[in-house]
Amino acid sequence: TMLGLARARAAAQLGQDALSHYDAAGQPVIAGLLAEGGVEYRLAGENLARWVVADPAGPERVQRALMDSPSHRKNILEPSFDWLAVGAATDASGRIAFAQIFREAP
Repeated sequence: TMLGLARARAAAQLGQDALSHYDAAGQPVIAGLLAEGGVEYRLAGENLARWVVADPAGPERVQRALMDSPSHRKNILEPSFDWLAVGAATDASGRIAFAQIFREAP
């Protein structure tokens, strides 16, 4: 399901220094992730974020940063997206990561 994919995508962001929308070959991860999950789509997008759990203003700051970023804002406001899955994951150091996966059904 898209929810499981979003959760896995969030967890993957905890094991690296920088958030990335691309794999080692420079290809968008979202396309391969949806294909592997058997999710059909006409258009897809993702937003990724990470912060420290102890920061109570973290979620608000992250949402503001996403809305201030033209590409992330576009995903959030894209009228053709008809499905959204949000996954979150935490690690032992107190970081939390989340992934928003957007899709327009075929």
